[in-house]
Amino acid sequence: MNINDFDFTYPKNLIAHQKSSTSRLLMFDRKTNDITTCKFEDFLQLLTPNDCVVFNDTKVIPARLSAIRETGGRVEIFIERIINDYEALVMLKSNKKIPTPLTLRLLADSNTSVSINPSDEPKLFKAQFDIQQPLHSYLNNHGLTPIPPYIKNDTPQNEQYQTIYAKNDGAVAAPTAGLHFKEHHIEGLQSQKAFVTLHVGLGTFNPVRTEDITQHHMHFERYEVTQSTNDVLNGIDRNKGKIIAIGTTATRTLETIYSQQKFNAGSGETNLFIYPGYTFQAIDALLTNFHTPKSTLFMLICAMIGIENAHRCYQKAIEEQFKLFSYGDAMLIL
Repeated sequence: MNINDFDFTYPKNLIAHQKSSTSRLLMFDRKTNDITTCKFEDFLQLLTPNDCVVFNDTKVIPARLSAIRETGGRVEIFIERIINDYEALVMLKSNKKIPTPLTLRLLADSNTSVSINPSDEPKLFKAQFDIQQPLHSYLNNHGLTPIPPYIKNDTPQNEQYQTIYAKNDGAVAAPTAGLHFKEHHIEGLQSQKAFVTLHVGLGTFNPVRTEDITQHHMHFERYEVTQSTNDVLNGIDRNKGKIIAIGTTATRTLETIYSQQKFNAGSGETNLFIYPGYTFQAIDALLTNFHTPKSTLFMLICAMIGIENAHRCYQKAIEEQFKLFSYGDAMLIL
């Protein structure tokens, strides 16, 4: 399956650079292949007490740190996953090739050093921080919130780039479909609701660079589903109601834990890569954002509605001047 099947062009002025107070919605009906557009709030009117809306309640951590090498060169540290109070798997960005092992000094605290060594995972390094407090606390004091590179916004995004129901620290990117929801939306849901946790990391946003997408290496991401959530999910009569995933990360979590026609509570890691040919079992509908070309996220959309229909939807959104990507408008697949 060729990566160019998942490419498309779009006007750069449609990229949303800040969170909007209102959102538009493009709806695709899989039974009729019809595309309609409306307000995001119209989605809420479609819900019934037999449905269950499933959110990802991961919380974005301030995962960016700036550092310098002994030679004075700048290095950006992007924490992909915290291992323990003093170690993490990280990505590094520098103008020059980075040899390992290597010792860096943090700009926010020149007395703090970071030892960088290779890891077993492609693109990731193992970092050990010489700090006097747990790494989570250190990041809260000194780290910056990571935002996608296509968002050009110089103001701090600590609050904007976070869902209102974010609870469990660990993500380095927001589950952005949830950014459309406000407090009154959650409180006024006519459906049941449930929360899963998938800490969004490199598995979600790592670009596909292989011509054959089936050769793409999907990184693992950590998830947790509690027994109470599990009970809600298994209590839904899917002949009468729908399980509606809010975002691709909630989708991948639900598909991971579904086997033998039921959901199974627990925690672990998933590297589930959903692309055309995949058979969905856990979800009946999906609310998501518009995603970048050639991304695993767009491939998931193509898996759910077909490549041709996915391009039809995106072309319609572009013609209607929908805002795109993390801070953009929403798409509902029924």
